[in-house]
Amino acid sequence: MGNSSHSLAGYADGSVWAWGYNVYGQLGDNTKTNKSSPIAVAGSRSFDKISAEKYHSLALDASDGLVYAWGGNTYGQLGDNTTTGQSSPIAVAGSKSFDEIVAGYYHGLALDASDGLAYAWGRNDYGQLGDNTTTNKSSPVAVAGSRSFDKIASGRYHSLALDASDGLAYAWGSNGNGQLGDNTKTSKSSPIAVAGSRSFDAIAGGRYHSLALDASDGLAYAWGSNGQGQLGNNTIIDKSSPVPVAGNRSFDEIAGGTFHSLARDASTGLVYAWGNNAQGQLGDNTTTDKSSPIAVAGSRSFDEIAIGDYYSLALDASDGSVWAWGSDVYGRLGDNTTTNKSSPIPVAGSRSFAFLSEMPPSPPEPGSVNLVSKITVIAILGHKNLISRISTVVYSLTNLVCRLSTTGWGRVKVQVDEIALSPVKDTGNTDTKKITINTNTYQTGSGTGKIYVRGQAATFIQDAESPAWIEYTTATEKEWRYIQLKIATS
Repeated sequence: MGNSSHSLAGYADGSVWAWGYNVYGQLGDNTKTNKSSPIAVAGSRSFDKISAEKYHSLALDASDGLVYAWGGNTYGQLGDNTTTGQSSPIAVAGSKSFDEIVAGYYHGLALDASDGLAYAWGRNDYGQLGDNTTTNKSSPVAVAGSRSFDKIASGRYHSLALDASDGLAYAWGSNGNGQLGDNTKTSKSSPIAVAGSRSFDAIAGGRYHSLALDASDGLAYAWGSNGQGQLGNNTIIDKSSPVPVAGNRSFDEIAGGTFHSLARDASTGLVYAWGNNAQGQLGDNTTTDKSSPIAVAGSRSFDEIAIGDYYSLALDASDGSVWAWGSDVYGRLGDNTTTNKSSPIPVAGSRSFAFLSEMPPSPPEPGSVNLVSKITVIAILGHKNLISRISTVVYSLTNLVCRLSTTGWGRVKVQVDEIALSPVKDTGNTDTKKITINTNTYQTGSGTGKIYVRGQAATFIQDAESPAWIEYTTATEKEWRYIQLKIATS
């Protein structure tokens, strides 16, 4: 939603709420009236992923992976084989099941749930659909190359993706500012590798710039337009290949706006921002541009971030409230005003939302296992929204499982110890046995809760003779990645 003028957020039940610019029906409430506080998207469908752009919105059905769209449709960006706008959700053509979606300025992108192949539809004058043409398409077409991706992102007229096998970044579409990162400024109508052979595990697109997080250490890299410092490298010079964002800070989520960028600190959940700040979109209580990351005011820990054209959003880690800052034209900050804000303010309604882009999973049901005396789970090897902020972990009586975070999944690293001399009867109470995380390493809060990976339990196997490495995988390893569990008895 890097160029969006409206906002979306979802509840745990899959209902989606929207606010802001609505002239094209992009709020999905069967009207074309702007709203300055959240209103429900029409229908009773449950969605688990959402994406907003300037003139349209996309959502992924939680039950079958079908894509729904609403808003403007001048270039076929709703993907329904028409160019007729819709003010409530309509199905994208075809019966293909997807597991990732992103809305571009006038186009849409999705990844096939079965094989990670990318599909695109909508405007294509810069080759942003990646199908080796520059012809608009009003229904999904395959991106050229038959490459399997596990992450996708979009700028205004360019598209981005991460290879599922090695994390290499690919890009296609407009390249006037070097936003494809291939050391040229020539547009491409099919995927081309971003320069540098660096493995990333998160990627984002701004209007004319691109961002990614290194898979090994969470450091941010950026390329493309930099006139307002949106690359964060202490210059205002465009770059046509990735350069490191200043500060050597480890992030686990990143987002690109029109001329500004956001990232979330992997250890604290604090949000940092850089680039254009004319409307207060950096959230630092000023309207002065910054060419390197600066902390958003308030020291609030957030679970998820999202970004619009000249404003920013974040989901509070403690209560699910959405906070917003920056330009408030059309009411897109959702605070019942149209007045710009240069620091975070809560969206109206005291609502507890579950997600801004992707639904967090549900924990597994309790069962029973034999407890071991000591458990060591070695953790944080990747940096895409991992468990850098777990409070108290509860020993699930089904097994030990690991929750990464609300929106991204990768390897986990924590260290836990618990003493149990005998098995515990399953009472259905998840607080029966607690495993305390090393407070000097990863614990920053309080409370209890089961830990899991996308609702699927990661069972560990005890080796009575010696410590053992157990690798957890699922049938969809492309999406889930894996967790390594080291179990030792003492």
